[in-house]
Amino acid sequence: MQLVSRNSWIAKTGQTWKIYVFLSLMVITLALLTCVVAEYNEWTNFLRDDLGKASLALVFTGVGIAAISWVGLVVKCPACKANVGKF
Repeated sequence: MQLVSRNSWIAKTGQTWKIYVFLSLMVITLALLTCVVAEYNEWTNFLRDDLGKASLALVFTGVGIAAISWVGLVVKCPACKANVGKF
């Protein structure tokens, strides 16, 4: 499966793997979001205490921030080597 065009500057500079790492982290974030919603709505009874639910929410937030930070800090412009996603 090809998500990034071979003609894009990201592919030509060999940074496609960085996009795939970002997408993988976002899939994990989505899965964690589903778990957080299920736990707080009591659809499941996997985590019985509020500390476990809060920890799950913190992990979800951390992975989401890590994913966005990853793509913002590691994808570089081929000409000037600056961060493309600089924020």
